[in-house]
Amino acid sequence: MLSVSFAGVGGQGIVLAGVVLGEAAVSAGLWACQSAAYTVAARGGFTRSEVLISASPLACPLAEEVDVVVALAGLGWEAECRRLRRGGLGLAELSEVDPAAGRGEVRVSLVPFARIAAEAGADRSANVVAVGVLAGLTGAVPREALLAAVHRHLGAARAAPAALVAGLETGAKLRETEGVTVEF
Repeated sequence: MLSVSFAGVGGQGIVLAGVVLGEAAVSAGLWACQSAAYTVAARGGFTRSEVLISASPLACPLAEEVDVVVALAGLGWEAECRRLRRGGLGLAELSEVDPAAGRGEVRVSLVPFARIAAEAGADRSANVVAVGVLAGLTGAVPREALLAAVHRHLGAARAAPAALVAGLETGAKLRETEGVTVEF
């Protein structure tokens, strides 16, 4: 099983990131559940989207500890980093999180999600880049299923598919060159 918490602030598409990942997993024949938590603030308040993915049915919809925290904002990292299991991985926005943010028992990789999205021509799609980076690292969800989920929610004409592909490539590169892995 793979447990992931996407974390950030309202307006960053955190809930959508979890929905896309969860739907893609289900369409690929896996079991998944997704939940979200957020403050009443429309923008700027803490937001979390948790996704569990498994090859077999899931008994519990929520995890006390998660394998991966993907943080697009410092507030999200501060709130969720404590939930990382020992040996877990934090993927955090380079421009938002202090490089010394990790605890000794977890690994932290600072990723420029926003810059990658901008370079892909999708400056408002850092969340989609983050989904791609996670998928590129884990191999948990096939590329085609992710692209289909992005098309369903964001449309083919928008730049989001390019952001997803850029994220997938970044995740694969992190896995190969830096040895950053999460086993599924």
